[in-house]
Amino acid sequence: MSKYFVILVPTLVIILIRMRPLDLIFRPLNTLTHEFSHATVALVLRQKVKRIVLNRDFSGSCLTMTSNKKALFFISLAGYTVPSVLGYALIYITDKNPSAWCFYIITAICVAVLIFALGSGFGRLWVMIFAAFNFALALLKDFGAYYPYVLYLYACILLIENLWSTVTLLYISLVSPKKAGDAALLAKTTHVPAVLWSLFFVCFTVFMFYKSIMLLKTLVVL
Repeated sequence: MSKYFVILVPTLVIILIRMRPLDLIFRPLNTLTHEFSHATVALVLRQKVKRIVLNRDFSGSCLTMTSNKKALFFISLAGYTVPSVLGYALIYITDKNPSAWCFYIITAICVAVLIFALGSGFGRLWVMIFAAFNFALALLKDFGAYYPYVLYLYACILLIENLWSTVTLLYISLVSPKKAGDAALLAKTTHVPAVLWSLFFVCFTVFMFYKSIMLLKTLVVL
């Protein structure tokens, strides 16, 4: 990737995820990743996932059935940590000649969510379109040279939107701790205040953002 593309895309993402109606195209990716992270950890820990919801206002929920406090801790922790880690991983993959399999995997995840758990009209429509887009990319073998650019776009959306989400969570935990989502659940599980968990999420996403920038410097001469 050229240094101009590397610099331009994050700038465009910051604009697009805050510009209506274009935000409806881009922002749900982070919401989907957030809720799918909860669901994946729940399934790994042998807990039941009943429903994933993606709302038009970019909020979401993952309803799991568990009475295990340790499982609930890890499920709650995943939502704001996995998207940043995945964003970093996607940047790493862009330098490794990504193949069509990356997009087949993304499509398979979308299909699994649609079949087993998705529970909102807007969410279903968005995931169907996103799945179809990635499946089309996987089939277009001549488009392979552009795979790194698409994955880099996904990475920027996840890193930037997840950072914004954690800062928003920190604000909510300061003014209304009981409404602080995952931080409130972690507070209930660990008896550590929600604001400290929110601060942890902010610090973690900032760290992964920094690591991603450092990784880019090794991949592209800026």
